[in-house]
Amino acid sequence: MQGMPKNGRGAYPLVADIRWIINFWQEKAKNLDISTKVERQRLLKIKADELEFEYKKKTKEYLPAKETEKALINIFSVSRNKILGLKSLIAPLLKEFVDDPEQFGLVIGKVDLLVRDVLLDLAHAEKK
Repeated sequence: MQGMPKNGRGAYPLVADIRWIINFWQEKAKNLDISTKVERQRLLKIKADELEFEYKKKTKEYLPAKETEKALINIFSVSRNKILGLKSLIAPLLKEFVDDPEQFGLVIGKVDLLVRDVLLDLAHAEKK
């Protein structure tokens, strides 16, 4: 073994060698204890994270992705339809102020374009 005391060629001092061997294995045991503790802590953290996730799932703090996706699609679809319906809500109000049918058509067409532009902007909005 490298580092073990020697008296000379093939001669080893018994007491010094025994002390060296004891120290050698004590150091190995310390390193093993440290790596075992680190591994145990790592595994405990993984288990704690799993338990926390399961708890949050049961308490509805975390929602299943598929259900969330379906709900969001529904919300966006309803919102889109409501926004597209603005033109038909604005038309009767606008008719009271615009007498000329040609002007009315131009204004309501402009409202329709604005609504569609807003929807396109929302559809292509980047996350900020």
